[in-house]
Amino acid sequence: MDWSNVYFESAIHAPKTMQVGFLVFMVMMTTGRLLANSAYHIWSKPMVLKIASVLIFVGFFTSSVLVGLVNEIILKVVVNSLGFMLIGLGISCIVPTIYSIVGDKVKSISVGTALTIMSGISFVGPLVTNVFVGFVSKHWGLQMAYLSVGIIGLCILVIVSASKTMKK
Repeated sequence: MDWSNVYFESAIHAPKTMQVGFLVFMVMMTTGRLLANSAYHIWSKPMVLKIASVLIFVGFFTSSVLVGLVNEIILKVVVNSLGFMLIGLGISCIVPTIYSIVGDKVKSISVGTALTIMSGISFVGPLVTNVFVGFVSKHWGLQMAYLSVGIIGLCILVIVSASKTMKK
């Protein structure tokens, strides 16, 4: 979200009038939040997290790698926008789903304490991500930084798949 306009401007060189990354990201973020409860009825909450992880990776892959396969600026904006839409949809349900799982499954400590711990941890992500993206983009470019964040997004898939809490 924070880097969307920078990415449209620096990586794909879109003019200001075509920098819609933030808009499409937020529309899909809102859509994902509205659809999350329905998704829980179709799939389990851990499966929703796995699907979200894949959406995040595919979105970042689309914006960092696939956008390089097209030459026309209009196509670059469309492909990049599709990537940002997938990222927004994937990210939208991560925090609410994790909070829901914590509320459902944590029995060793009070739910209030567990949610407080989760809330504290969730403030670290935006701080670390901005520093990480800035560092990687300075040394290897913004497209590599986006691909790296997408690969890190796949870590959600690994963690959910390996977690004993998610299997109960």
